[in-house]
Amino acid sequence: MTDVGYLLSYVRYGDYDVIVHCFTQKMGFQSYFLRGIYSAKNKKKAYLAPLNEITFVTDEYYKSNIVNIKKIEQCKSLYSNDIRISSMIFFVAEFLSQVLKTEVKQEIYTMRLRSFVMLWRERIFMHILFS
Repeated sequence: MTDVGYLLSYVRYGDYDVIVHCFTQKMGFQSYFLRGIYSAKNKKKAYLAPLNEITFVTDEYYKSNIVNIKKIEQCKSLYSNDIRISSMIFFVAEFLSQVLKTEVKQEIYTMRLRSFVMLWRERIFMHILFS
């Protein structure tokens, strides 16, 4: 199953694996298991930045409570060299991670999160926050 979502947070599991917390279009807030992201050959560690829009393919069948991600691709990133902007992105991602854990899947949350990220990417909030 292919889905698009925003990465909110992640927790390292072992030496090479990660449990990823995402807010997706189809399922709402979900946790996924991503194998081998921290191996030496894997170049996709940068996808683990907060509020990155990612596309991923999951297993069709579930062996456990956490679904495995088979393939991950980055759509859009909010990466910035400015420490103030990066701090705000981390804060917003952590806030959303805590709030959206208890929410059921609704399309309005996905639309509002997408519009917030789009406005942030266009730096609409930057002149208000840092001027």
